[in-house]
Amino acid sequence: MFSKTTTAALCAAALCVLSACGGGGGGGDTSPTTPVTPGNPVTPGDTTPVTPTPGADAGCSEDGNVMTVAGNTAQIDANVYHTDGATVIATQQRKLATSTGASFRGRTGLFLVNQVNTTTYSNVAINGSFGGAVMTTTENNYSSVVGDVRQTYGLTVSNLFQGSTTTASSYFTPYAYTGGPVSPALNTPYVASFSTTTEAGGTTQPALAQTSTTTYSVESVTVLAGTFPACKIKVEVTGGATVGNVSYAWLVASGRYKGLFLRSANANGVKTSEATRLLVNGQ
Repeated sequence: MFSKTTTAALCAAALCVLSACGGGGGGGDTSPTTPVTPGNPVTPGDTTPVTPTPGADAGCSEDGNVMTVAGNTAQIDANVYHTDGATVIATQQRKLATSTGASFRGRTGLFLVNQVNTTTYSNVAINGSFGGAVMTTTENNYSSVVGDVRQTYGLTVSNLFQGSTTTASSYFTPYAYTGGPVSPALNTPYVASFSTTTEAGGTTQPALAQTSTTTYSVESVTVLAGTFPACKIKVEVTGGATVGNVSYAWLVASGRYKGLFLRSANANGVKTSEATRLLVNGQ
């Protein structure tokens, strides 16, 4: 069932509509260092890193982001970690597809990112009766670029878990940013304030006013999927159901995988999830 924190969760998802965000909990880097041919995908179970072919832009702009091109697909396999930052408690496979001409709450001609996320709870010792269970989440994010900002209008989420399906829809007033302009300056905080309204279980929850502060920087990151130039995104969300909720995400900053999720961490910098495999258009 969606709890009273649904709005905050949906809002966080909307803020990373084009960042192919991951999730989870914890820290420790066990990545190997042997390179393979740039651009080759990592096969399941293969932890050999990939060093992608550098692109013209190694930054945080949408330029070259594979998930901003209609018709593109992507797949991100990832580990989710316990709070110790080392114990894997779940594995995830996210399949994304982009399209245009979508409609949402009376708005038409919107850009749509569809994401199907399959989460397998793999650690019985930690997950208890959920160990071995699978949750499938289908999410649709609706946005458009207005001026130099991508405006996120809302999203729908459907969860299938242990035979039960729950759904919710969230929309924003006036709209939510994904963080900053389509070409954000580095090390510059971008502040966006908006209200989030969530409809779940036939009930419309009270609108929650929230403010997000997003800061971008670049660095090299090594995860199980490989070593990549990365855009590091720090997001602090205040108001509503959250107070000073800080999180970090790293996305590929150049090459054929630009914009795809690499790693996430909590406010203490502890790794919560990392990519084990990246694919774009099946490769």
